[in-house]
Amino acid sequence: SHSLQSISVTVLAESSDELNHPRDLAFHPERTNELWLVNRGDESLTVLFDPGTDDFRSENFASMGNNHFLAQPASIAFSDNGNFATVHETDDFTQGPPPMGSPEDFMGPTLWSSDPDIVDGGHGGHLDMLHNSPNGMGVAWEEANTFWVLDGYHNSISRYGFHGDHGPGGADHSDGE
Repeated sequence: SHSLQSISVTVLAESSDELNHPRDLAFHPERTNELWLVNRGDESLTVLFDPGTDDFRSENFASMGNNHFLAQPASIAFSDNGNFATVHETDDFTQGPPPMGSPEDFMGPTLWSSDPDIVDGGHGGHLDMLHNSPNGMGVAWEEANTFWVLDGYHNSISRYGFHGDHGPGGADHSDGE
């Protein structure tokens, strides 16, 4: 009937479940009992396991470096290999002020593993990062480690190929496209 009276709302999680201004969510493509969220409020990831069931629990991932690798996350998208990418709605200095820190246009999409033994929301758990698309608003998966980004800084839609990742915590971004 398209009326307010016909709407039913069920709350699955709230701040006590480690949500802090969530911005986007995505179900894991293989483990469909996992709902992954990016939190803008504390620059973290939260996974809801078995939402809506008696077995529900949540786990939060945030660690050293999340203010850069997960800075003000706006969107999340999974690939079919279990990796996922996040984009970030910020153009702030994320590694300290200049001249030693990164410039404000340094942000870009980050590639992560969804393996709970690897992902940590920070430097040690990221698989790759490409730069120059700050103020990202959305991300969508295409193939392998290739994602499309809604780039608010350049007012464009940009295609990012991470190709072979550098492994957890690495720094070699040279094969990125």
